[in-house]
Amino acid sequence: MSKTPQSEFVCSSNRVICRSLVLVFLMSCLTGQVVWGQPGDLNEAAGGLQSNTSYEIEEIVVVAERRETLLQSTPVTVSVYTSEFLDISGIQDVRDLAAHTPGLYLGGYAMLGSFPISIRGIGSSVSGIGADDPVSLYVDGAYVGRPSGFVFQFVDVERIEVLRGPQGTLYGRNSTGGAINVISKAPSDTITAHAGMEYSRGRFNGDHFGDIRTELGVSGPVNEKVGFRISGVLRDMDGFQKNNFDENSVNGEKDYALRGSLWVTPNDRLSIKINGDYAVDEDPYAFKDVGTGIGDPDVVNVNDNPHARRKPAGMSATISYDFGSVIFESITGYRRDEFDIRSDSDLSPVSVTILNQEEKQKQITQEIRLVSNNDGRLVWSAGVYYLQAEGESLGSAELFAAFPTPATIRIENDMDVTSYAAYGQASYAVTDRLNVTAGLRYSYESKDFTVGLFGSGFLPPVLLPTVELSEDWPAWTPKLGVDYQLMENAMVYASVSRGFKSGGFNFTSPQPAF
Repeated sequence: MSKTPQSEFVCSSNRVICRSLVLVFLMSCLTGQVVWGQPGDLNEAAGGLQSNTSYEIEEIVVVAERRETLLQSTPVTVSVYTSEFLDISGIQDVRDLAAHTPGLYLGGYAMLGSFPISIRGIGSSVSGIGADDPVSLYVDGAYVGRPSGFVFQFVDVERIEVLRGPQGTLYGRNSTGGAINVISKAPSDTITAHAGMEYSRGRFNGDHFGDIRTELGVSGPVNEKVGFRISGVLRDMDGFQKNNFDENSVNGEKDYALRGSLWVTPNDRLSIKINGDYAVDEDPYAFKDVGTGIGDPDVVNVNDNPHARRKPAGMSATISYDFGSVIFESITGYRRDEFDIRSDSDLSPVSVTILNQEEKQKQITQEIRLVSNNDGRLVWSAGVYYLQAEGESLGSAELFAAFPTPATIRIENDMDVTSYAAYGQASYAVTDRLNVTAGLRYSYESKDFTVGLFGSGFLPPVLLPTVELSEDWPAWTPKLGVDYQLMENAMVYASVSRGFKSGGFNFTSPQPAF
Protein backbone atom coordinates (compact mmCIF):
# COMPACT_ATOMS: atom_id res chain seq x y z
CA MET A 1 0.00 0.00 0.00
CA SER A 2 1.09 3.54 -0.60
CA LYS A 3 2.11 5.34 2.57
CA THR A 4 0.70 8.67 1.39
CA PRO A 5 -2.83 9.67 2.40
CA GLN A 6 -5.23 8.87 -0.43
CA SER A 7 -7.78 11.30 -1.82
CA GLU A 8 -11.13 10.08 -3.08
CA PHE A 9 -12.27 10.79 -6.64
CA VAL A 10 -15.95 11.77 -6.52
CA CYS A 11 -18.23 11.94 -9.55
CA SER A 12 -21.17 14.31 -9.83
CA SER A 13 -24.44 13.10 -8.38
CA ASN A 14 -26.43 14.28 -11.42
CA ARG A 15 -29.16 11.69 -12.03
CA VAL A 16 -28.37 11.31 -15.70
CA ILE A 17 -24.70 10.69 -14.92
CA CYS A 18 -25.69 8.13 -12.30
CA ARG A 19 -27.76 6.34 -14.94
CA SER A 20 -24.72 6.32 -17.19
CA LEU A 21 -22.70 4.79 -14.38
CA VAL A 22 -25.32 2.08 -13.92
CA LEU A 23 -25.18 1.34 -17.66
CA VAL A 24 -21.39 1.04 -17.56
CA PHE A 25 -21.65 -1.22 -14.50
CA LEU A 26 -24.16 -3.55 -16.15
CA MET A 27 -22.05 -3.79 -19.30
CA SER A 28 -18.93 -4.51 -17.27
CA CYS A 29 -20.79 -7.35 -15.53
CA LEU A 30 -21.49 -8.87 -18.95
CA THR A 31 -18.05 -8.40 -20.48
CA GLY A 32 -15.81 -8.42 -17.41
CA GLN A 33 -14.19 -5.25 -18.76
CA VAL A 34 -13.90 -1.85 -17.12
CA VAL A 35 -12.54 1.26 -18.82
CA TRP A 36 -11.46 4.21 -16.77
CA GLY A 37 -11.14 7.46 -18.68
CA GLN A 38 -11.78 11.11 -18.02
CA PRO A 39 -14.66 12.30 -15.82
CA GLY A 40 -15.59 14.46 -18.81
CA ASP A 41 -16.63 11.27 -20.61
CA LEU A 42 -19.56 10.92 -18.24
CA ASN A 43 -20.43 14.60 -18.48
CA GLU A 44 -20.49 14.31 -22.27
CA ALA A 45 -22.71 11.25 -21.96
CA ALA A 46 -25.09 13.13 -19.69
CA GLY A 47 -25.18 16.11 -22.04
CA GLY A 48 -25.91 13.82 -24.96
CA LEU A 49 -28.84 12.21 -23.16
CA GLN A 50 -30.26 15.54 -22.07
CA SER A 51 -30.11 16.93 -25.61
CA ASN A 52 -31.45 13.70 -27.21
CA THR A 53 -28.20 13.17 -29.12
CA SER A 54 -26.53 9.80 -29.45
CA TYR A 55 -23.45 8.81 -27.46
CA GLU A 56 -21.08 6.01 -28.37
CA ILE A 57 -18.54 4.31 -26.13
CA GLU A 58 -15.04 5.14 -27.31
CA GLU A 59 -13.25 2.35 -29.11
CA ILE A 60 -10.11 1.38 -27.17
CA VAL A 61 -7.38 -0.84 -28.57
CA VAL A 62 -5.74 -3.24 -26.09
CA VAL A 63 -3.01 -5.87 -26.25
CA ALA A 64 -4.56 -8.14 -23.62
CA GLU A 65 -4.31 -11.08 -26.04
CA ARG A 66 -0.76 -10.11 -27.11
CA ARG A 67 -2.17 -8.63 -30.33
CA GLU A 68 -4.12 -5.44 -30.95
CA THR A 69 -7.86 -5.92 -30.53
CA LEU A 70 -10.80 -3.70 -29.62
CA LEU A 71 -11.61 -3.86 -25.93
CA GLN A 72 -15.33 -4.33 -26.57
CA SER A 73 -14.66 -7.51 -28.56
CA THR A 74 -11.91 -9.00 -26.36
CA PRO A 75 -13.14 -11.96 -24.25
CA VAL A 76 -10.79 -11.34 -21.33
CA THR A 77 -11.52 -9.97 -17.87
CA VAL A 78 -9.51 -6.77 -18.00
CA SER A 79 -9.52 -3.28 -16.48
CA VAL A 80 -8.06 -0.53 -18.67
CA TYR A 81 -6.77 2.81 -17.39
CA THR A 82 -6.10 5.63 -19.82
CA SER A 83 -3.39 8.23 -19.33
CA GLU A 84 -6.05 10.84 -18.56
CA PHE A 85 -7.50 8.76 -15.74
CA LEU A 86 -4.04 8.08 -14.31
CA ASP A 87 -3.47 11.84 -14.13
CA ILE A 88 -6.76 12.91 -12.57
CA SER A 89 -6.91 10.04 -10.09
CA GLY A 90 -3.36 10.43 -8.79
CA ILE A 91 -2.27 6.91 -9.74
CA GLN A 92 1.52 7.12 -9.63
CA ASP A 93 2.61 3.48 -9.35
CA VAL A 94 1.32 -0.07 -8.95
CA ARG A 95 0.56 0.53 -5.28
CA ASP A 96 -1.97 3.23 -6.16
CA LEU A 97 -3.41 1.10 -8.97
CA ALA A 98 -4.67 -1.48 -6.46
CA ALA A 99 -7.14 1.03 -5.00
CA HIS A 100 -8.96 1.22 -8.36
CA THR A 101 -8.75 -2.36 -9.62
CA PRO A 102 -11.25 -5.05 -8.58
CA GLY A 103 -9.42 -8.09 -7.24
CA LEU A 104 -5.94 -6.49 -7.25
CA TYR A 105 -4.28 -6.32 -3.84
CA LEU A 106 -0.84 -5.24 -2.69
CA GLY A 107 0.35 -6.10 0.78
CA GLY A 108 1.95 -3.68 3.19
CA TYR A 109 5.59 -2.73 3.23
CA ALA A 110 7.70 -5.82 2.68
CA MET A 111 11.03 -6.17 4.51
CA LEU A 112 12.52 -8.06 1.57
CA GLY A 113 12.27 -5.31 -1.01
CA SER A 114 8.98 -6.05 -2.74
CA PHE A 115 5.27 -5.64 -2.19
CA PRO A 116 3.30 -8.92 -2.16
CA ILE A 117 0.82 -8.69 -5.04
CA SER A 118 -2.22 -10.83 -5.71
CA ILE A 119 -5.18 -10.89 -8.10
CA ARG A 120 -8.42 -12.59 -7.10
CA GLY A 121 -6.71 -13.90 -3.99
CA ILE A 122 -3.92 -15.65 -5.93
CA GLY A 123 -0.71 -14.41 -4.35
CA SER A 124 2.36 -15.51 -2.45
CA SER A 125 3.62 -14.82 1.04
CA VAL A 126 7.06 -16.24 0.24
CA SER A 127 9.72 -13.58 -0.33
CA GLY A 128 13.35 -13.63 -1.34
CA ILE A 129 15.26 -14.35 -4.51
CA GLY A 130 14.21 -18.01 -4.50
CA ALA A 131 10.52 -17.23 -5.06
CA ASP A 132 8.35 -15.51 -7.69
CA ASP A 133 5.03 -13.70 -7.57
CA PRO A 134 2.06 -15.32 -9.37
CA VAL A 135 1.27 -12.02 -11.15
CA SER A 136 3.41 -10.98 -14.11
CA LEU A 137 4.26 -7.45 -15.21
CA TYR A 138 5.05 -6.43 -18.79
CA VAL A 139 6.46 -3.03 -19.78
CA ASP A 140 6.05 -2.36 -23.50
CA GLY A 141 5.73 -6.10 -24.10
CA ALA A 142 8.88 -7.06 -22.17
CA TYR A 143 8.61 -9.18 -19.03
CA VAL A 144 9.72 -7.85 -15.63
CA GLY A 145 11.03 -10.79 -13.62
CA ARG A 146 11.48 -9.61 -10.04
CA PRO A 147 8.77 -8.19 -7.74
CA SER A 148 11.22 -5.48 -6.65
CA GLY A 149 11.00 -4.12 -10.19
CA PHE A 150 7.22 -3.65 -9.98
CA VAL A 151 7.41 -0.37 -8.03
CA PHE A 152 8.25 2.58 -10.26
CA GLN A 153 6.63 5.89 -11.20
CA PHE A 154 4.10 5.81 -14.05
CA VAL A 155 5.69 8.49 -16.23
CA ASP A 156 4.49 9.08 -19.81
CA VAL A 157 2.26 6.01 -19.74
CA GLU A 158 -0.39 5.72 -22.45
CA ARG A 159 -2.39 2.88 -20.93
CA ILE A 160 -2.37 0.21 -18.24
CA GLU A 161 -4.21 -3.09 -18.60
CA VAL A 162 -4.87 -5.38 -15.65
CA LEU A 163 -5.86 -8.92 -16.66
CA ARG A 164 -7.50 -11.11 -14.04
CA GLY A 165 -7.33 -14.88 -13.98
CA PRO A 166 -4.69 -17.35 -15.22
CA GLN A 167 -2.97 -16.26 -18.45
CA GLY A 168 -0.86 -19.34 -18.99
CA THR A 169 -1.19 -19.72 -22.76
CA LEU A 170 -0.19 -16.30 -24.07
CA TYR A 171 1.78 -14.96 -21.08
CA GLY A 172 3.27 -18.07 -19.55
CA ARG A 173 5.43 -17.98 -16.44
CA ASN A 174 4.13 -16.43 -13.23
CA SER A 175 0.72 -15.47 -14.63
CA THR A 176 -1.45 -17.77 -12.54
CA GLY A 177 -3.20 -14.86 -10.86
CA GLY A 178 -3.14 -12.44 -13.77
CA ALA A 179 -0.96 -10.02 -15.68
CA ILE A 180 -0.37 -6.27 -15.88
CA ASN A 181 0.56 -4.49 -19.12
CA VAL A 182 2.16 -1.03 -19.01
CA ILE A 183 2.23 0.68 -22.41
CA SER A 184 4.29 3.83 -22.97
CA LYS A 185 3.09 6.77 -25.05
CA ALA A 186 4.18 6.88 -28.68
CA PRO A 187 6.28 9.73 -30.09
CA SER A 188 4.18 12.63 -31.34
CA ASP A 189 3.94 13.75 -34.97
CA THR A 190 5.06 17.30 -34.10
CA ILE A 191 7.45 18.72 -31.53
CA THR A 192 5.59 18.92 -28.25
CA ALA A 193 6.59 19.48 -24.65
CA HIS A 194 4.78 19.08 -21.39
CA ALA A 195 5.44 20.10 -17.82
CA GLY A 196 3.46 19.63 -14.67
CA MET A 197 3.77 20.08 -10.95
CA GLU A 198 1.62 18.84 -8.10
CA TYR A 199 1.91 19.95 -4.50
CA SER A 200 -0.04 18.87 -1.47
CA ARG A 201 0.30 19.44 2.22
CA GLY A 202 -0.86 17.06 4.89
CA ARG A 203 -0.90 16.61 8.63
CA PHE A 204 -0.17 13.51 10.67
CA ASN A 205 -0.29 13.38 14.47
CA GLY A 206 -0.03 17.17 14.60
CA ASP A 207 2.99 17.43 12.28
CA HIS A 208 2.78 18.94 8.78
CA PHE A 209 4.46 17.44 5.74
CA GLY A 210 4.61 18.33 2.06
CA ASP A 211 4.48 16.23 -1.08
CA ILE A 212 5.68 17.63 -4.43
CA ARG A 213 5.81 15.91 -7.83
CA THR A 214 7.30 17.44 -10.98
CA GLU A 215 7.16 15.98 -14.49
CA LEU A 216 8.84 17.18 -17.69
CA GLY A 217 8.84 15.72 -21.18
CA VAL A 218 9.44 16.39 -24.84
CA SER A 219 8.50 14.45 -27.97
CA GLY A 220 8.53 14.81 -31.71
CA PRO A 221 9.95 13.65 -35.04
CA VAL A 222 13.64 13.57 -35.91
CA ASN A 223 12.67 13.17 -39.56
CA GLU A 224 9.90 11.49 -41.53
CA LYS A 225 10.95 8.02 -40.41
CA VAL A 226 12.23 8.54 -36.84
CA GLY A 227 10.42 9.82 -33.75
CA PHE A 228 11.44 10.16 -30.13
CA ARG A 229 9.95 10.73 -26.71
CA ILE A 230 11.64 11.32 -23.34
CA SER A 231 10.13 12.20 -19.99
CA GLY A 232 11.21 12.40 -16.38
CA VAL A 233 9.52 12.73 -13.02
CA LEU A 234 10.75 13.72 -9.57
CA ARG A 235 8.75 13.20 -6.42
CA ASP A 236 9.75 14.32 -2.94
CA MET A 237 7.52 13.69 0.05
CA ASP A 238 8.58 14.86 3.49
CA GLY A 239 8.68 12.38 6.30
CA PHE A 240 5.25 12.51 7.91
CA GLN A 241 6.36 11.15 11.28
CA LYS A 242 9.01 12.05 13.84
CA ASN A 243 11.53 9.63 15.25
CA ASN A 244 11.54 10.46 18.94
CA PHE A 245 15.04 9.10 19.31
CA ASP A 246 16.73 11.85 17.27
CA GLU A 247 13.78 14.10 16.22
CA ASN A 248 14.43 13.35 12.55
CA SER A 249 11.53 13.02 10.13
CA VAL A 250 10.94 9.47 8.92
CA ASN A 251 8.65 7.66 6.48
CA GLY A 252 9.22 10.08 3.61
CA GLU A 253 9.66 9.12 -0.02
CA LYS A 254 11.84 10.23 -2.92
CA ASP A 255 11.37 8.92 -6.45
CA TYR A 256 13.16 9.61 -9.71
CA ALA A 257 12.12 8.10 -13.02
CA LEU A 258 13.09 8.46 -16.68
CA ARG A 259 11.36 6.94 -19.68
CA GLY A 260 12.45 7.26 -23.28
CA SER A 261 11.56 5.81 -26.65
CA LEU A 262 12.86 5.88 -30.21
CA TRP A 263 10.60 4.65 -32.99
CA VAL A 264 11.92 3.99 -36.49
CA THR A 265 9.64 3.22 -39.47
CA PRO A 266 11.81 2.75 -42.58
CA ASN A 267 8.72 1.85 -44.62
CA ASP A 268 5.04 0.97 -44.26
CA ARG A 269 5.81 -2.64 -43.41
CA LEU A 270 8.75 -2.40 -40.98
CA SER A 271 8.80 -0.71 -37.57
CA ILE A 272 11.43 -0.71 -34.83
CA LYS A 273 10.54 0.48 -31.35
CA ILE A 274 13.21 0.95 -28.68
CA ASN A 275 11.98 1.78 -25.16
CA GLY A 276 13.96 2.32 -21.98
CA ASP A 277 13.20 3.14 -18.38
CA TYR A 278 15.22 3.89 -15.26
CA ALA A 279 14.01 4.68 -11.77
CA VAL A 280 15.22 5.18 -8.21
CA ASP A 281 12.65 4.64 -5.50
CA GLU A 282 13.52 5.55 -1.91
CA ASP A 283 10.81 4.86 0.66
CA PRO A 284 12.36 3.78 3.98
CA TYR A 285 9.78 2.87 6.57
CA ALA A 286 10.34 3.10 10.32
CA PHE A 287 8.00 0.78 12.14
CA LYS A 288 6.17 1.88 15.25
CA ASP A 289 7.25 0.68 18.66
CA VAL A 290 5.06 -2.38 19.11
CA GLY A 291 5.57 -5.70 20.80
CA THR A 292 8.52 -4.64 22.95
CA GLY A 293 6.74 -3.02 25.84
CA ILE A 294 8.94 0.05 25.36
CA GLY A 295 7.29 3.35 24.53
CA ASP A 296 4.07 4.32 22.78
CA PRO A 297 2.74 2.01 20.03
CA ASP A 298 1.73 5.14 18.05
CA VAL A 299 5.25 6.59 18.09
CA VAL A 300 8.43 5.78 16.16
CA ASN A 301 11.38 5.55 18.55
CA VAL A 302 14.32 3.73 16.95
CA ASN A 303 18.04 4.37 17.28
CA ASP A 304 18.84 3.39 13.68
CA ASN A 305 17.00 5.32 10.94
CA PRO A 306 15.74 3.11 8.11
CA HIS A 307 17.07 2.96 4.57
CA ALA A 308 15.36 1.52 1.49
CA ARG A 309 16.27 2.04 -2.14
CA ARG A 310 15.09 0.25 -5.30
CA LYS A 311 16.57 0.78 -8.76
CA PRO A 312 14.58 -0.89 -11.55
CA ALA A 313 15.86 -0.31 -15.09
CA GLY A 314 15.37 -1.90 -18.47
CA MET A 315 15.32 -1.65 -22.25
CA SER A 316 13.30 -3.38 -24.93
CA ALA A 317 13.45 -3.53 -28.70
CA THR A 318 10.37 -4.53 -30.69
CA ILE A 319 10.76 -5.27 -34.40
CA SER A 320 7.58 -5.75 -36.43
CA TYR A 321 7.26 -6.63 -40.10
CA ASP A 322 3.97 -6.87 -41.94
CA PHE A 323 4.07 -9.65 -44.55
CA GLY A 324 0.44 -9.01 -45.47
CA SER A 325 -1.52 -11.91 -44.06
CA VAL A 326 0.99 -12.43 -41.24
CA ILE A 327 2.82 -10.04 -38.91
CA PHE A 328 6.23 -11.03 -37.58
CA GLU A 329 7.25 -9.64 -34.18
CA SER A 330 10.47 -9.91 -32.18
CA ILE A 331 10.62 -8.53 -28.63
CA THR A 332 14.03 -8.43 -26.97
CA GLY A 333 14.24 -7.27 -23.37
CA TYR A 334 16.96 -6.58 -20.85
CA ARG A 335 16.35 -5.69 -17.22
CA ARG A 336 18.42 -5.03 -14.15
CA ASP A 337 16.64 -4.67 -10.81
CA GLU A 338 18.29 -4.13 -7.45
CA PHE A 339 17.46 -2.94 -3.97
CA ASP A 340 19.03 -2.54 -0.55
CA ILE A 341 17.20 -2.12 2.74
CA ARG A 342 18.23 -1.46 6.33
CA SER A 343 15.74 -1.62 9.18
CA ASP A 344 15.85 -1.35 12.94
CA SER A 345 13.75 -4.44 13.47
CA ASP A 346 13.65 -4.40 17.27
CA LEU A 347 11.43 -1.29 16.96
CA SER A 348 13.03 0.35 19.99
CA PRO A 349 15.79 2.83 20.94
CA VAL A 350 17.90 -0.10 22.15
CA SER A 351 20.44 -1.66 19.74
CA VAL A 352 19.21 -5.23 19.69
CA THR A 353 18.63 -6.31 16.07
CA ILE A 354 19.19 -4.57 12.75
CA LEU A 355 18.25 -6.28 9.49
CA ASN A 356 19.88 -5.68 6.11
CA GLN A 357 18.81 -7.05 2.74
CA GLU A 358 20.38 -6.60 -0.70
CA GLU A 359 19.37 -8.13 -3.99
CA LYS A 360 20.53 -7.79 -7.59
CA GLN A 361 19.18 -9.48 -10.69
CA LYS A 362 19.69 -9.12 -14.42
CA GLN A 363 17.77 -10.89 -17.15
CA ILE A 364 17.50 -11.25 -20.90
CA THR A 365 14.24 -12.21 -22.60
CA GLN A 366 13.49 -12.99 -26.22
CA GLU A 367 10.09 -13.61 -27.75
CA ILE A 368 9.37 -14.26 -31.42
CA ARG A 369 5.83 -14.59 -32.63
CA LEU A 370 3.67 -14.67 -35.74
CA VAL A 371 0.22 -13.08 -35.67
CA SER A 372 -2.47 -13.40 -38.32
CA ASN A 373 -3.37 -10.15 -40.02
CA ASN A 374 -6.70 -10.60 -41.74
CA ASP A 375 -10.41 -10.19 -41.21
CA GLY A 376 -11.27 -13.81 -41.92
CA ARG A 377 -13.03 -16.22 -39.62
CA LEU A 378 -9.77 -17.63 -38.25
CA VAL A 379 -7.35 -15.42 -36.28
CA TRP A 380 -4.32 -16.90 -34.59
CA SER A 381 -0.96 -16.24 -32.98
CA ALA A 382 2.02 -18.48 -32.26
CA GLY A 383 5.44 -17.94 -30.80
CA VAL A 384 8.47 -19.05 -28.84
CA TYR A 385 9.92 -17.52 -25.68
CA TYR A 386 13.27 -17.60 -23.87
CA LEU A 387 14.44 -16.17 -20.55
CA GLN A 388 17.83 -16.24 -18.87
CA ALA A 389 18.17 -14.61 -15.44
CA GLU A 390 20.76 -14.57 -12.71
CA GLY A 391 20.60 -12.94 -9.33
CA GLU A 392 22.21 -12.76 -5.94
CA SER A 393 21.05 -11.67 -2.52
CA LEU A 394 22.67 -10.98 0.83
CA GLY A 395 20.69 -10.82 4.02
CA SER A 396 22.18 -10.09 7.41
CA ALA A 397 21.06 -9.60 10.97
CA GLU A 398 23.19 -7.56 13.35
CA LEU A 399 22.59 -8.96 16.82
CA PHE A 400 23.22 -7.11 20.07
CA ALA A 401 24.84 -4.21 18.22
CA ALA A 402 25.34 -2.26 21.45
CA PHE A 403 27.39 -5.03 23.07
CA PRO A 404 31.22 -4.88 23.08
CA THR A 405 31.28 -7.97 20.86
CA PRO A 406 28.24 -7.88 18.56
CA ALA A 407 27.37 -10.73 16.25
CA THR A 408 26.21 -10.89 12.65
CA ILE A 409 24.43 -13.65 10.77
CA ARG A 410 24.71 -13.51 6.94
CA ILE A 411 22.63 -15.44 4.44
CA GLU A 412 24.05 -15.55 0.92
CA ASN A 413 22.04 -16.75 -2.09
CA ASP A 414 22.57 -17.11 -5.81
CA MET A 415 19.90 -18.00 -8.37
CA ASP A 416 20.13 -18.87 -12.08
CA VAL A 417 16.94 -19.35 -14.08
CA THR A 418 16.49 -20.62 -17.61
CA SER A 419 13.04 -20.78 -19.20
CA TYR A 420 11.80 -21.91 -22.63
CA ALA A 421 8.29 -21.93 -24.03
CA ALA A 422 6.33 -22.42 -27.26
CA TYR A 423 2.68 -21.53 -27.66
CA GLY A 424 -0.21 -21.05 -30.04
CA GLN A 425 -3.76 -19.77 -29.81
CA ALA A 426 -6.53 -19.51 -32.40
CA SER A 427 -10.08 -18.14 -32.50
CA TYR A 428 -12.66 -19.21 -35.07
CA ALA A 429 -15.84 -17.31 -35.86
CA VAL A 430 -18.56 -19.96 -36.07
CA THR A 431 -21.07 -17.22 -36.89
CA ASP A 432 -20.90 -13.44 -37.03
CA ARG A 433 -21.57 -13.39 -33.28
CA LEU A 434 -20.20 -16.68 -31.95
CA ASN A 435 -16.47 -17.39 -31.56
CA VAL A 436 -14.58 -20.33 -30.10
CA THR A 437 -10.98 -20.11 -28.87
CA ALA A 438 -8.36 -22.76 -28.16
CA GLY A 439 -4.74 -22.40 -27.12
CA LEU A 440 -1.83 -24.39 -25.73
CA ARG A 441 1.57 -23.56 -24.32
CA TYR A 442 4.48 -25.76 -23.30
CA SER A 443 6.94 -24.37 -20.76
CA TYR A 444 10.15 -25.74 -19.36
CA GLU A 445 11.96 -23.97 -16.56
CA SER A 446 15.07 -24.85 -14.57
CA LYS A 447 16.55 -23.16 -11.51
CA ASP A 448 19.95 -23.51 -9.84
CA PHE A 449 20.11 -22.14 -6.31
CA THR A 450 22.83 -21.83 -3.66
CA VAL A 451 22.43 -20.94 -0.01
CA GLY A 452 25.03 -20.45 2.69
CA LEU A 453 24.89 -19.21 6.29
CA PHE A 454 27.83 -17.41 7.92
CA GLY A 455 28.57 -15.70 11.21
CA SER A 456 30.91 -13.23 12.88
CA GLY A 457 31.58 -11.91 16.37
CA PHE A 458 30.94 -14.58 18.96
CA LEU A 459 29.37 -16.83 16.29
CA PRO A 460 31.27 -19.41 14.22
CA PRO A 461 32.39 -18.11 10.81
CA VAL A 462 30.51 -20.86 8.97
CA LEU A 463 27.09 -21.76 10.31
CA LEU A 464 25.99 -23.66 7.22
CA PRO A 465 28.33 -24.48 4.32
CA THR A 466 27.15 -23.38 0.92
CA VAL A 467 24.69 -25.88 -0.52
CA GLU A 468 23.80 -26.14 -4.22
CA LEU A 469 20.27 -27.08 -5.25
CA SER A 470 18.60 -27.46 -8.63
CA GLU A 471 15.18 -28.37 -9.98
CA ASP A 472 13.22 -28.15 -13.23
CA TRP A 473 9.53 -27.84 -14.02
CA PRO A 474 7.79 -28.71 -17.32
CA ALA A 475 4.18 -27.64 -17.81
CA TRP A 476 1.34 -27.66 -20.35
CA THR A 477 -1.08 -24.73 -20.03
CA PRO A 478 -4.17 -24.93 -22.25
CA LYS A 479 -7.07 -22.55 -22.78
CA LEU A 480 -10.58 -23.12 -24.12
CA GLY A 481 -13.14 -20.37 -24.51
CA VAL A 482 -16.34 -19.30 -26.19
CA ASP A 483 -17.79 -15.81 -26.59
CA TYR A 484 -21.03 -14.43 -27.99
CA GLN A 485 -21.63 -10.83 -29.08
CA LEU A 486 -25.05 -9.88 -27.71
CA MET A 487 -24.95 -6.44 -29.26
CA GLU A 488 -22.35 -4.00 -30.53
CA ASN A 489 -20.96 -3.16 -27.09
CA ALA A 490 -22.04 -6.14 -25.01
CA MET A 491 -20.54 -9.63 -24.92
CA VAL A 492 -20.85 -12.76 -22.83
CA TYR A 493 -18.07 -15.29 -22.67
CA ALA A 494 -16.75 -18.27 -20.73
CA SER A 495 -13.28 -19.75 -20.64
CA VAL A 496 -11.23 -22.42 -18.91
CA SER A 497 -7.51 -21.81 -18.64
CA ARG A 498 -4.51 -22.91 -16.65
CA GLY A 499 -1.58 -20.83 -15.40
CA PHE A 500 2.03 -21.77 -14.73
CA LYS A 501 4.42 -20.76 -11.99
CA SER A 502 7.49 -22.86 -11.26
CA GLY A 503 8.49 -23.75 -7.73
CA GLY A 504 11.25 -22.11 -5.77
CA PHE A 505 13.62 -22.35 -2.84
CA ASN A 506 13.68 -21.17 0.75
CA PHE A 507 16.34 -18.47 0.92
CA THR A 508 17.14 -19.17 4.58
CA SER A 509 17.85 -22.92 4.50
CA PRO A 510 18.82 -25.71 2.05
CA GLN A 511 15.41 -27.34 1.81
CA PRO A 512 14.13 -29.14 -1.30
CA ALA A 513 12.29 -27.01 -3.85
CA PHE A 514 8.70 -26.18 -3.01
